[in-house]
Amino acid sequence: MFGRGVYTGIDLGAWSLKAVSIAGSKGAYSLKAAAYLKLPQEARAGEASAAFVSGFLKANSIPTSRAAVLMTGHSLMFRHFYLPPMPDKDLKEAVKWEIRKEVAIPPADLVSDFVTTDGEPRPDGKLSITAFAGVRKEIDSMMSFYKDAGVEVRVIEVTPTSLLASFCLNNDAAKDENHAMLDIGETKSTLAIIRNRSLAFAREIAIGGQDFTRAAATHLNKSSDEAEEYKRVAGPDEARKAFLKPCERLAAELHRSFDYFQAQFREGGVARLYLSGGSAQLKGLDSFISDTTGIPVFVDDPIRKLKVTGEGLGALAPCFSTAVGLALRAAGGP
Repeated sequence: MFGRGVYTGIDLGAWSLKAVSIAGSKGAYSLKAAAYLKLPQEARAGEASAAFVSGFLKANSIPTSRAAVLMTGHSLMFRHFYLPPMPDKDLKEAVKWEIRKEVAIPPADLVSDFVTTDGEPRPDGKLSITAFAGVRKEIDSMMSFYKDAGVEVRVIEVTPTSLLASFCLNNDAAKDENHAMLDIGETKSTLAIIRNRSLAFAREIAIGGQDFTRAAATHLNKSSDEAEEYKRVAGPDEARKAFLKPCERLAAELHRSFDYFQAQFREGGVARLYLSGGSAQLKGLDSFISDTTGIPVFVDDPIRKLKVTGEGLGALAPCFSTAVGLALRAAGGP
């Protein structure tokens, strides 16, 4: 299990900790281990210690070598722009320059990366760029944290590219067809639009699981803990009433994002939307968003193309979409 060709993805969020290890090579990966833990109150919002993460990984037999971890932090930003074709070295510098035009961060303190979109060529020949950037101090702190946890970090990824890797593993989308993934986190959601196995658009939406919890607590006049339990057991009709406001806000933001993507990039509409994250399990959320946006919506199962021994992940499957994508990125791709 801990031999050659085993890769790990670690997704430490504001509410839970997920880790996955896979083995094999491209086109023939198997799931070796997966673990989920709802963080105790004292470990939420970035307060989990390195010793806590180390203990979690050891207790669940998750290998700590050849790992990919998720980039988080207040400084993380996404940007979209167009640049003319140029050598890779020059393109990297041009991306940094474009980002620096929008943020007041000294060049030495900025770390950036980017992906190009494999869409129809623009009339002017320019490349469509999706760039990610963060403050070097936060990234160095993250690397130090995982080193203290005994984790050999091979890759630091962001949520959109992790979702891309997971999507490409599990789906054979038609050429020039747009698909989207929405990862609903505790404090925010991340939207990734994918075209021809490339990231075409990414955006963070300031709506997350905590908004559904607050809505349920207000609607039912219950405590946050009781509202959390209600989120798990509520039927579709009950859930629509309790979660109506955050559902409407989320659907409206998705509709706005899809309209912007279609108008800005001239790439057509979105054919399908996949939901991931803990709140993707809310009964009736998929049908509500589908009815509101007019787009078919599905709850994601990130291990459906992995070889799995045993029962799989069950209802927790959509919680692991990002972690599976991280493990694939540690392996070098889907």
